[in-house]
Amino acid sequence: MTSPARILNVLLAPVRGAWRFVLAHRMHLPDFANRFIDSIAENPSSALGRLAGRMQWTYEPSDVPPPVRSPASQPSVYIGPVNYSAQGAQWARGLRDTGIDAVNVALSVTGGYSFAADSVVPPAVYELSPQWQDAAFDRAIEYSHILIEAERSLFGRKFDRDLHREVSALQEHGAAVAMIAHGTDVRMPEQHAQRSELSPYRDKDWYFGKEARDAQRNVRLLESLEVPVFVSTPDLMDFLPFAHWCPVVIDPTRWERVERVRSEGPLRVVHAPTNPRIKGTPLIEPVLEALQADGVIEYRRISGVAHADMPAVFAAADVVLDQFRLGSYGVAACEAMAAGCVTVGHLDAWVRERVQSTTGQDIPLVQATPDTLGQVLRELAADSDARDEIGRASRRFVREVHDGRRSAEVLTTHWIGDMNGR
Repeated sequence: MTSPARILNVLLAPVRGAWRFVLAHRMHLPDFANRFIDSIAENPSSALGRLAGRMQWTYEPSDVPPPVRSPASQPSVYIGPVNYSAQGAQWARGLRDTGIDAVNVALSVTGGYSFAADSVVPPAVYELSPQWQDAAFDRAIEYSHILIEAERSLFGRKFDRDLHREVSALQEHGAAVAMIAHGTDVRMPEQHAQRSELSPYRDKDWYFGKEARDAQRNVRLLESLEVPVFVSTPDLMDFLPFAHWCPVVIDPTRWERVERVRSEGPLRVVHAPTNPRIKGTPLIEPVLEALQADGVIEYRRISGVAHADMPAVFAAADVVLDQFRLGSYGVAACEAMAAGCVTVGHLDAWVRERVQSTTGQDIPLVQATPDTLGQVLRELAADSDARDEIGRASRRFVREVHDGRRSAEVLTTHWIGDMNGR
């Protein structure tokens, strides 16, 4: 017999299709329409919010995964729910390497952008399944410490996405809660535009109203929760000066073990922009095309390459171009440096100084702007010895700052402490 839920799913299918089409093309909508859509997303417990959830998400009982495993020892750390660039998993690994048991739980992401996690939950289950939400909460409170990523609820709509309620409920069960911000979730566009000369938020044709409102709301939340707050990249302390920098983490051996491919030809330059506008791709590609026409470089823009194949891509490159607009660096730059590539990008001066003062290390990311990139690449093309030295320094820097040890130390010093049990 067909269940009422299945019948409802069939009836809602055309509406779901129309709603998803609108969401996919919202950049072409007028501002008032985008504000209306945003208001629905920002109020999930309203009638329209619940209807939108039903239109956007559907799942079968078999899609509900079991909760992540119980902690093996105390203290222990539960991390979730976004795992951007595998950072939840990597922070957990870094903690386990120091003897603190840790796991991460992550939402699955469509389009092949998910990263491995200890437990992965489909978005529809996360949003709509009370069974999963209750089981996930019951398992989370077995852990002594809970790290919430990107100001996202760990348990879907169990607490109507109210982080004050969720944190209070966890604390009532004895858990020590902390928050960690990843980037866009707290990077306030107007403030960034005022502070950083190359900020993408200076572009007049870009609708970032929801990003601005989300970031402002998230910063207010973090200011009010009275729990430890961490950030994954050093620039985010511009918006959260009370936070601690917990560096992004990669596994350097994965990038080091692929032997570098030597070449006597033009300088091999690659650029792998996940978001070309943020990375500054339209600003730098005319420079790269001119250099390629002059025979100085061989340029390759990377897209559609699986993350597992990127070590080989970097091993066959001399230079990796990171980003030229946000003024900071993240996982992609660390991966390129770990591969021994000369990594070029734009760091705001205060970000570079912050890294040095915090770690005692000078970051070997070569400074360039769209205006200076051509000269920088010409100089690198003419000096192979300098490239080799920068590559060696890059690997040392990643080993020292981004292999997980420093991040685990930051979390332990400023949060976990010397607790044994609760």
